[in-house]
Amino acid sequence: MRSLKQKKQQCLDTYRASGGQVAKSCYACKISKSTFHSWKNSDPDFKDAVTLIDDSLVEEVENFVWKKIQEGSDLWIWRYLKSHKPEKWKDEFRHTNDHSGILKLEVVNKLIGTTPLPETPNDVPNISTDITPTSSDVPE
Repeated sequence: MRSLKQKKQQCLDTYRASGGQVAKSCYACKISKSTFHSWKNSDPDFKDAVTLIDDSLVEEVENFVWKKIQEGSDLWIWRYLKSHKPEKWKDEFRHTNDHSGILKLEVVNKLIGTTPLPETPNDVPNISTDITPTSSDVPE
């Protein structure tokens, strides 16, 4: 039978391998999520290890995004700017009411300018292809 220390280490290993997903780690270690969180709240070493894993995962994602930016990926450049300087790059939504009963909406995208929103649901374009990463944008 494994010791508690070994069980916690296995949990940390699977937590890292799963990309920081608590549920997957707990399933692999045969513990409940409440046990994971209890260890995190009561064991400073376990909590520190989880924090280090989380920080390293974020750093990996940041490195991936930076690589995509250097490759000239518009999607990743746009996302980076919006998340790091939202006051400058975040989309704005404006509405006007000319008192005719029709509310006009428009999106102000800092990279492409102002885009009026469609007036009816049937006019809504399928933009998912414009914002979905290509397979080259998805980490391996």
